[in-house]
Amino acid sequence: MKPTIAADFVTPFTPLCRYASYTVAAAVALCLAIPSGYSYAPALLSLCSFPILLIKRPHLRLERSDWLLIATLLFYLVVSASISAYHHLPSSSFEEPSRFLLTIPVLLFLLAYPPRESYWWGALIVGTLAGGAMALWQMFVEDRVRAGGFMNPIQFGNLSLLMGGLCLTGIGWARQQRHATLWWVALAVAALAGAVASLVSGARGGWLALPIMLILLYLGYRRYLPKRTLALALAVLAVGLVVLYFTPQTGVQARIDRAVDDYQDYSAGVRMNSSVGMRLEMWNAGTRLAVQKPMLGWGESAYGQKLTGMIDDDRSRVIISHYDHVHSDSLDAFLRRGSLGLFALLLVYAVPFTLFARKFVRGGVGDTYAVAGMILVASIATFGLTQAFFRHNSGVTVYLFYLVVLWAYLRAAEQRTVASYVKGANADGSASALAGERLE
Repeated sequence: MKPTIAADFVTPFTPLCRYASYTVAAAVALCLAIPSGYSYAPALLSLCSFPILLIKRPHLRLERSDWLLIATLLFYLVVSASISAYHHLPSSSFEEPSRFLLTIPVLLFLLAYPPRESYWWGALIVGTLAGGAMALWQMFVEDRVRAGGFMNPIQFGNLSLLMGGLCLTGIGWARQQRHATLWWVALAVAALAGAVASLVSGARGGWLALPIMLILLYLGYRRYLPKRTLALALAVLAVGLVVLYFTPQTGVQARIDRAVDDYQDYSAGVRMNSSVGMRLEMWNAGTRLAVQKPMLGWGESAYGQKLTGMIDDDRSRVIISHYDHVHSDSLDAFLRRGSLGLFALLLVYAVPFTLFARKFVRGGVGDTYAVAGMILVASIATFGLTQAFFRHNSGVTVYLFYLVVLWAYLRAAEQRTVASYVKGANADGSASALAGERLE
């Protein structure tokens, strides 16, 4: 990274930076706490960012990685909108891809007016604790079978697990703060609350992301944590997972065992209408249907009747007919938009993950946000294996907003480092000049 940014780059806490901090905090803190809490602050920031950028015209100092991220979002928008127009779909089909366009001015705004880091981490703690409290209330007071907050249990459980994983990445940031112990304890407790909410939601598909999260966390922490501390943390985590599995009240063992039984029964040709069986039926029929129109797909919903017609089991056919997706983001994209739409979706995962990973490999003060970004992308890509995550407003909104927020924090950390380097170099030069004058 070349030190080309002026030493006065570090942005003071101006009203616009304060506005960015408040909206970022509100988006995270309210995500699971109120109905549609994930949407209000991102929508407000999206509406305000474009006119503010036009009026203020800040010097953005974009680098190639910023442009690559923007190009990826635009490519998804263009591909999705073009294929929807080709299939003569109604205007409602443009809602999902339009979010990719609306995210771009938000990204530029956050790059120009970086929010304070403490607002993000504090709000993440509040939002994850709220999700955990909501889950426990619904399970033990409302006596629900599965906790779902204000959304369906799968989305709620997946987002809770994601927010808990992001809390764990914040411990690296907390180590450098004034009240380090208070921060990391709060982040650890919030991470536990996110894990509990995920468990009682029964969202088994989301649990597939847990090993990936742990691997990325290990890679991030091994740079500065002593080996003994890291080994002890992993041992405690392993024991905790085992205890959760064998404690009947958590329902984890029952959900996992049921999934195994459902798969075995499906393979034997019985219980086709179980949760696992219906997914396998949809994926099997959906794959056979998708290859019939591999380039541009079937459109938004034209494949629905054809899909159910390819399913042999009568009861499964009736149940599956009520869904407008196939519980898989990649297969859903392939069915609706063909291989071109699938390629655009994979780019939305691959490009941001690669950008975060490259920043992490280089090392620096932005490591925390690089690991958090990798966990965000990898987790949501994994959620999308067994759930049409992007077909839900909560899924696409959280992914895009968290993505640009973490990227803005990472870039701000890099630029602070450059500014500090330039300032130090200028100070050394002034000192050398002064020393030369005295020698003369």
